[in-house]
Amino acid sequence: MKTAVVLGGSAGIGLGCARALKNSGHRVVLFSRDSKKLEKARKSLKSDRVFSFLGDMGSAPYFLATLTQIPTRS
Repeated sequence: MKTAVVLGGSAGIGLGCARALKNSGHRVVLFSRDSKKLEKARKSLKSDRVFSFLGDMGSAPYFLATLTQIPTRS
């Protein structure tokens, strides 16, 4: 199973892409700076293959550190 990382995945085009990827069988990782929107988006996708991370992905060290956590989350 492939994993898709979607930045800005809590609304709009990002959420639409996340939905399409999930429906195509991908494991989806959402990133967003807004905790309420992020949780709402994760719940709306209704899948155990959708994960969410809160944070500002403009920080390369934070983003890279977060990516290393993805395989260990279930």
